[in-house]
Amino acid sequence: MEQDTAKTIIKDGKCLIDYNRSGMPLLEIVTEAEFTIPENCKLIVREMQEMLSTLGISEAKIDLGQMRVDVNISIQGDILHSQRVEVKNVSGAKNVERAVEFEYKRHVALLESG
Repeated sequence: MEQDTAKTIIKDGKCLIDYNRSGMPLLEIVTEAEFTIPENCKLIVREMQEMLSTLGISEAKIDLGQMRVDVNISIQGDILHSQRVEVKNVSGAKNVERAVEFEYKRHVALLESG
């Protein structure tokens, strides 16, 4: 459990900070690093939204800032491993899938290029 500090809004090329949510409680849920298919990452976010909503914990609407997703990505091979990268505040389950796909391809390209 931690506290929110602010919401960042990008508008017209400017970064605005909304402190209205300052002090709001945040619950962090960490999963095992076992997701190897980007679509499964999308599905777990959707399942988490449904569970939080069904239990009455939150409506879990990402577009309203009620749920945020940070994605940690690395490649663990037999010989080569990539450094972990964290993509913060991904908005939506489909964008989680896209972030994983993009970072996977980027990591593979970096490893292949040495």
